[in-house]
Amino acid sequence: MKNMILDHTWRTGQPLLIGYLPAFYPDIRSYKRVLECCAEQGLVFLEIGVPCNDPYLDGEVIKEAMAQVNVPSSERLTIVHDSITEVRASGIQGIVMLYDETLSEIGVKTFADTCKSAEAVAVLVPNITEKNRDLLYAQLKDSSVEIVSFVGFGKSDEEIIKIMEHTTGFIYLQSIEGSTGGKFKATPEAKRRLDSVKSLAGPFNLPVALGFGISTLEDAEEAAEIGADAVIIGTAFLKKTAAGIDHLENYLKSFSPYLKKEEPAWSI
Repeated sequence: MKNMILDHTWRTGQPLLIGYLPAFYPDIRSYKRVLECCAEQGLVFLEIGVPCNDPYLDGEVIKEAMAQVNVPSSERLTIVHDSITEVRASGIQGIVMLYDETLSEIGVKTFADTCKSAEAVAVLVPNITEKNRDLLYAQLKDSSVEIVSFVGFGKSDEEIIKIMEHTTGFIYLQSIEGSTGGKFKATPEAKRRLDSVKSLAGPFNLPVALGFGISTLEDAEEAAEIGADAVIIGTAFLKKTAAGIDHLENYLKSFSPYLKKEEPAWSI
């Protein structure tokens, strides 16, 4: 299976930009136009945040956005399916992001089956329990839906390797401590940590993306300099979307080296 993130990095020398938005943000009517704008500017991957009651890894901007689009638990499976479908129809590949609590509410098999039928490209559960990680891997390992895994601070090498054994897409490495919305700095310690995780990921052929605190072109350039295979932008992406399509379009244009060029469609 072709790994699109590594393919892009090797060809361009630049990491790939991955955006993040809650499903149907800022509202159902505007969502399609937002996706069209992202596709027009060459965004390849969009992380789709499934509404939940307590997105506790996220900062205030994402929490407020989640509250704006939140739906009852009984409707979340429909939101998963419909948001993937909308993203796919725009030509962007959707990575479904949800918390373990929501995964458990939906049910691992039901969630996996929905992602497969709607043709999600990948799933991400940043706080997934070991039990659910095993169950999700069993459901998706023979499918076209990849598993993206989150590596936060405080993980030992043994724990990271265990995570990688259940990862088929890429590693999402938390670049700063705390919640989203902070400020990334490419310090020697940040480079050492990234180098360490990339070394562990090498035998698994897994790219490593950096996220948390990356919001500007300068941040992306610093992440590229220390070896990130992709950069994930959430809070700034949300702010530009909330400000209007023109703001989002201009923001994405500033990241042109990190977006897809006019070439045949890619997939993981």
